[in-house]
Amino acid sequence: DVVNKGVVSNNTSKILSSLQSVIDIHPDKVFILEGINEIHGDMKVILDRYGKIVERINRDSPQTMVFVQSVLPVVNRKDLNNDRIVEFNKGLQAMCGQYRNCIYVDLHSHFLAGGTMNKELTSDGVHLKPGGYHLWQSLIEYYVTEQNDRIVKPDTLARLQPADLPRTN
Repeated sequence: DVVNKGVVSNNTSKILSSLQSVIDIHPDKVFILEGINEIHGDMKVILDRYGKIVERINRDSPQTMVFVQSVLPVVNRKDLNNDRIVEFNKGLQAMCGQYRNCIYVDLHSHFLAGGTMNKELTSDGVHLKPGGYHLWQSLIEYYVTEQNDRIVKPDTLARLQPADLPRTN
């Protein structure tokens, strides 16, 4: 039972304005991957809007787990910069740590090859080929299928002994 609310050329401002339709169904999980379309803007403003998104979900649908996925690397382009993407992802990770029921999911590091997007996974340096989508699916599948009460935040995972870690297969 998946509802895809993805929109072409989306951004955090558009997500905020259309968020109520997601909140109204009180989903078990919400997955967000956003930022590349506005990465050239003021990072503080983008992260602030991201925080408002998570805050509203936490407030109005308190049982919903929010999975904030890192922005993927790109094959360097004049309009997109991987150093900026790394900085933005650090901001996302820190922001997510401030909210309950918010899990930061690192996709970025799995798509890297030589400091940029693995060229085998992209058609144009930004958009994914089927192999990229398969990788993405494999990275979030655990979070999609596992019950929320069994998913542990990474800061909690760091305190667990290896035998205590949840299974990911």
